[in-house]
Amino acid sequence: MVMRVFVVRHAEKMQGRGLEDVDLSPRGRARARALVLDSGVAQVSAVFVTPYLRAHRTAAPMLEAIGGTAEEYAANDARGVAARALKRRPESSLIVGHCDTVPMIVRELGVTDADVGFVTRYGDLFEVTVDGTRARMTRRMFG
Repeated sequence: MVMRVFVVRHAEKMQGRGLEDVDLSPRGRARARALVLDSGVAQVSAVFVTPYLRAHRTAAPMLEAIGGTAEEYAANDARGVAARALKRRPESSLIVGHCDTVPMIVRELGVTDADVGFVTRYGDLFEVTVDGTRARMTRRMFG
């Protein structure tokens, strides 16, 4: 059965004064709303987020649209969140991560032939399609 997992970095955050857990900026809130408009992502049935406010706020418009609640995962647990998403097959999932965790999550989903690199751009959307034991990734922008 084919499934899709969408992996994004949280949207733009407010500039803080050394604060680790800050809210989204106005641009970030707009980008989070734009994620709902993506035709593929709009089909998700599960949303995974780290405990950070910016991850929750990025997922909030999607959760409102699908009438769901977020499932939290530890920011350093790429393997665990990938396994949880893959267990939901054939349902599609959205995973909201961070600039340094998105590449690890994509690899843990089974993509081995793509160089994701450090995700410095907000709005990168990684769509991982899993068909049996084969995973492939496409990268595009949203918002």
